[in-house]
Amino acid sequence: MKKTLNIFSYGLKFSHITLETIEAFKTCGVVYCPVFDKVMAAKFSAKFRELGPKLELFSWTGQAHMDKLVLAGFAAQSTVGMLTFGNPAFLNQPFHKLAETAAARGIQTVFFNAVSSIDALITLFRLNLENELRLVETTRFTKKTVLTPGVNTMFFSIHDGSPAGRRSKQVFLSRLSAAYRADAAVYLAACGAGENGEDSLLKSTVGELALLLGRATEKHTLFIPADSWRREGRNNFYGAVDAGKNIMAR
Repeated sequence: MKKTLNIFSYGLKFSHITLETIEAFKTCGVVYCPVFDKVMAAKFSAKFRELGPKLELFSWTGQAHMDKLVLAGFAAQSTVGMLTFGNPAFLNQPFHKLAETAAARGIQTVFFNAVSSIDALITLFRLNLENELRLVETTRFTKKTVLTPGVNTMFFSIHDGSPAGRRSKQVFLSRLSAAYRADAAVYLAACGAGENGEDSLLKSTVGELALLLGRATEKHTLFIPADSWRREGRNNFYGAVDAGKNIMAR
């Protein structure tokens, strides 16, 4: 019997889930989810009653554990699902590795499109094809990583609390402090991360960046506008710098 691993997402909030994802969800005998706690799972089940019973929650403890858990699901099911948030293929190396392991066992993997943080951030910061944009994953940040203050830049995966992540963050902060003006505006954004799916946007400066990053979670992205935005006054399109204040609430 043909076996399939469906990897899909509810987007950034439950209202983003697509009809395609709902239909794929229904075909799964079990759907594993590493991003819900019991409260979130209960809310999801209340909104999607026919989908909730298929959920099986687990906590991320490493690639080997996830692979073993998900592949074991195929002992009793021909179709197994994995539910996450955002774009399931974006900055999600563990899922790509899982797909490779599944393929080695003759299991096909299907990634489903979903609303991602990139979509929301482009809208939030009013970016378009006229604005050059660079994406940087900070877990890969080193002393040799080239910084580009002249380009709008989004820094992802800034929440890593592992020892390696903390060391990388110190390098990251030191390099940014040397490359950018201390008064350069920075934004810490988490789209759809509020209790009711609202956005969070904290504004600060490079000089206060260490304090700001202390509030980052896995759903946060750091955005630093290009120098040209400062010269053109665009850094003030969300008001004056107010370190640590959620300016989306204004």
